[in-house]
Amino acid sequence: MRVLVDVLHPAHVHVFRHFRQEMADRDHDVRFASREKDVTTELLDAYRIPHVTLGRSGRGLLGLTAEGLTRTVRLAELAGRWRPDVITGCMGPAVTLAGRLRGIPTVVLYNNETATLANRIAQPLASAYVTSSSWRGRVRGPHVAHPSYHELAYLHPDRFVPDPGVLTEVGLSSEERPIVIRFPALTSSHDRGVLGIGDRETLLGQLERLGPVRVSAESPTARASGPRRLSLPAHRFHDLLACALLQIGESATVAAEAAVLGVPSLYVASSPRGYLQELEESYDLVRCLASPDEALTVAERILADPDDAIRRRARRDRMLAEREDLTRWLVDYFEREGWMRGRRIA
Repeated sequence: MRVLVDVLHPAHVHVFRHFRQEMADRDHDVRFASREKDVTTELLDAYRIPHVTLGRSGRGLLGLTAEGLTRTVRLAELAGRWRPDVITGCMGPAVTLAGRLRGIPTVVLYNNETATLANRIAQPLASAYVTSSSWRGRVRGPHVAHPSYHELAYLHPDRFVPDPGVLTEVGLSSEERPIVIRFPALTSSHDRGVLGIGDRETLLGQLERLGPVRVSAESPTARASGPRRLSLPAHRFHDLLACALLQIGESATVAAEAAVLGVPSLYVASSPRGYLQELEESYDLVRCLASPDEALTVAERILADPDDAIRRRARRDRMLAEREDLTRWLVDYFEREGWMRGRRIA
């Protein structure tokens, strides 16, 4: 089978990188198209994944629209030259439009119900729209649900063993555990109107009373200076996150990553996700909060509880028993559904 993967975001690199290797081990050919956004291409290079860069992330609604149109054309051209049996990726507008232009089946993986425009375009055009069973919303088109989360494609314990040596790389002793803060740029189309932490500097100062703080941020203006600023190769971030005392931020992805790693995770943004709601309601592995003041109160309560780690470990074990390794599920799904038979669509 020939699979073309369209990668738009750093998280998408992680979702598909083990899939690529396992498919190659089964004699399938998986190739990547990439996008210059945050550390996406840096991650692909770090994992030695060959890729064709089709453009950079646009700014604002007009910039994102122009980028989307250009990307669709370039992806269709790439598919025309290579002739994959299937095109896949997260989000999906460019994937599904390019697939329609070339008559190639498309499989879209997504986990964001709030991306209404992208969903409205991609869902009815996709050959299969694949979500977690935690998805809370309508799917207009062929829908497949998996019993997992995107983060378990790469942070399942069968895939990931953290390296605690990362602590010395960020200026901490082997005995210190940081509070990791994640400030995303919030510039995607689905981030318009999202309310987050607001007064970041005040929150950082308050959190430093609880432990050493390390800040990861996309926007240069949001990056902290001095010892707070996280200076670490992008592919080492999950090693640090796994060692964290606590994670707080506005990134739904990082909140879920911390949760599946068993790290106390506080998500402070007015942009709900079905997978975060399930991780909170079914497993109590993340807290979705309305304000930084509430986050600080919850953080203090968690860190003051000597038995929290033991109970959290048990809840994580239950989650892992009930949810699958997404990479294994994806490989089995692609082979079972027979995209390798070269089916073309009208």
